[in-house]
This record gives sequence, C-alpha cells and structure tokens, in this order.
Amino acid sequence: MIAVKKIVSSSLMPGMQKKFENEVYHLMMLKHPNIVRCVGYSYEIKNVCLEHDGKYVFAEMAERLLCLEYLPNGSLDRYISDESSGLDWSTRYKIIEGVCYGLCHLHVQNAKPIIHLDLKPANILLDH
Repeated sequence: MIAVKKIVSSSLMPGMQKKFENEVYHLMMLKHPNIVRCVGYSYEIKNVCLEHDGKYVFAEMAERLLCLEYLPNGSLDRYISDESSGLDWSTRYKIIEGVCYGLCHLHVQNAKPIIHLDLKPANILLDH
C-alpha cells in the first residue's frame, strides 16, 4: 500500500513547478529509516474549459501527486490530541529519538542540508 499526497496549487503560480521538482528530487534521494520513503510521483497537465468573467476559456490545470510509503498508524497529532489517547513514556521517548535521528540526517546528509520548515505533530508519521 502507498499513500498519495496531492499537491494543490494553481499552475499559474510562479515557482510552483520548480518547488514540486525540488520536493520530488529531495524525496527520491533520501534514504533513511526515519524519513518517509517516496516511491514515485505523477505530474500531468490537462486542458480544461472553465467559466471566467462570464465567458468560457481553456486553461491548463496541473495535477501533481507524490506516492509515499504508507504508515498505518497515521500522524502523531492523533495520539497527543487529548489525555485519553496518551502514550507511555517509553513510546514517547522512541518517537522523540526517531524524530531527532531523522532531522539530524536531513541536516547533515550529502553536501546540501535540508531544513524542514514545517515540523509539527501532523507531519510526523508513525510506523509500528
């Protein structure tokens, strides 16, 4: 099983194509047990007919999809949202250690470090 992430953006936004290419490039080259593995991507441009200012016009619509390793336990935010779903200290420590291990790899891998600018519980995915 894989997880599919749809990159939602207007194809007319400046820099979106380059941003998508950079994300695919970085994800494809990252190989680490604490970083979600990218197994592929899909990029397709469709011509669609849309209404604009009372007229129908043709426009290019880009669909960008990332195919990622599926992690069945979902994201960390599901487990820390209230006290009843709390994790024991041993599990919490393993999660913290795994996050630190993955971030360290991002910061020191290859010649170009990667800085994660959106680190939050929803972006931390859990395996078994």
